[in-house]
Amino acid sequence: MGYNRCKDYTMWDIKNLRPLTSEQYDAARGRAIERIKARIGEKPTRKAFARELGPIASPLDWLALIVFGAALAISSVHIVQYMSKIALASYDPASAGIVIDLNLWTVVHQAGAILLAESAAILFMTMHNLRGRAGRRGIPVALLLALLASAFVFIANASSGANLLVALMPPAFTLGLGLRLEALIAEYLHRQTEISARYLAALAVFEAASADPEKHPDYSKILAQEIWQALVKISANKTFIDAPAGFKRAAVVRELDRENWSNSLEIGDADRSYGPAPENALQAVLSDSEGIPASSEDADPRPTKRRLAVNGASASAGA
Repeated sequence: MGYNRCKDYTMWDIKNLRPLTSEQYDAARGRAIERIKARIGEKPTRKAFARELGPIASPLDWLALIVFGAALAISSVHIVQYMSKIALASYDPASAGIVIDLNLWTVVHQAGAILLAESAAILFMTMHNLRGRAGRRGIPVALLLALLASAFVFIANASSGANLLVALMPPAFTLGLGLRLEALIAEYLHRQTEISARYLAALAVFEAASADPEKHPDYSKILAQEIWQALVKISANKTFIDAPAGFKRAAVVRELDRENWSNSLEIGDADRSYGPAPENALQAVLSDSEGIPASSEDADPRPTKRRLAVNGASASAGA
């Protein structure tokens, strides 16, 4: 068993894996970009993210809506009657300027009071619900306004002149069923917000990937797969097809490091330990092998024309 372990350790030595040439690396990168373009597909639409979450309202809610409409009609009549008394008692026509007659004064108060009653209470309760879902803290202004609108509904119905029970039943039903209506509205708005967030996230990925496929979140993974496939296609690397995952990662990282070492390079930068930096960058490329590391581990073993020319020139000089 100890011998096999030693043998496996020697076999999975990354030094025994022949690296890619620049042309092979570029071909793998090109295949990765093509796969990303195919994965991007068409521009996402908001409708595609409107997934089926089940109906919001149940049959019982439709029955409650009928009861709510009947109670709202009675409550609105009571509010109209109450506001007519208030408008008549408070009417005092102006003696100059814009003069509002009694009829307009009364109609505006009646119509406005209906909108400021149950509908306002449901609106502010919905706003309070959405505020709670968003995790906001502080004074619940929407809740206070909802309570104020509810108090007005009860006072207006109780002061309409109808029997007390008949006067209080409609607002009790409208506000009670209004809580359920408020929950349905809040759930609908929450779903629409969730759909919008998912759609905008997908749209941002699509736009970024369309402009530059390398910015796609799956690009690095696909590039690693293509680099490994290119490595094992080399005849000398056939024995590494079944290599462990750690070995594959190390091999891919080595190829990426060999290609990306110049990303942070700036003109004038040089490692002084390899000799003085020449004044002309072109002279550094065409100079002799003083700047080429002597270690085979540090040198780039890829067969390029420039390296062959440099080595040939060095050999001629030595001869």
